[in-house]
Amino acid sequence: SGRTHSFLNSKFPINLDDGSVLVGGIGLDITDLLQSEAEKKMVSENMTALTKAIHDVIWEWDVVQDAFKWSNTGGVFWEQILDGRNKNLAEVMMDLHPEDREMVQKSLQRAVRNRNKDNWQAEYRVKDDQGKTSHYLDRAVILRDTDGNAVRMIGVMQDITDRVTLEKELRVQQEREHRTVTRMIFEAQE
Repeated sequence: SGRTHSFLNSKFPINLDDGSVLVGGIGLDITDLLQSEAEKKMVSENMTALTKAIHDVIWEWDVVQDAFKWSNTGGVFWEQILDGRNKNLAEVMMDLHPEDREMVQKSLQRAVRNRNKDNWQAEYRVKDDQGKTSHYLDRAVILRDTDGNAVRMIGVMQDITDRVTLEKELRVQQEREHRTVTRMIFEAQE
């Protein structure tokens, strides 16, 4: 087919009864394995570049072992929260704003238990050591075994603090304008 192949060769001595030695060998075609490894490396490099570009936190939860892994792309805020270590679900929940913990934990547990569900999403707040609150939109896919049991989740946490702040400012402005219009109507009727 004109395709170049790579082989892994191994040679070994074969000692005969008459004292002579022959050389035996085995050759294994590893072309597909090398191509697969190159593709894995390219996917890994692409994922690393992508996480740097989006500035979101990418995470993986091994549901069976109850262990979270995190990307290091969330900035200083997440470096403080994560402290460079893996966490279990209970530790992750402690990082959430106290008013959001129960809602997020129940939502996550429902999604994991529902064998027909393959994704999860939640909005919640996180408070850092200095008391600063940030808002996050968290989305994940649920990977299941052949029996439908959740084995892993892979997700992305997106900082939506600016969006939430702007929405709140817009609501305040709309309420202020509504009060002004209402006051003007009453004044015009008097």
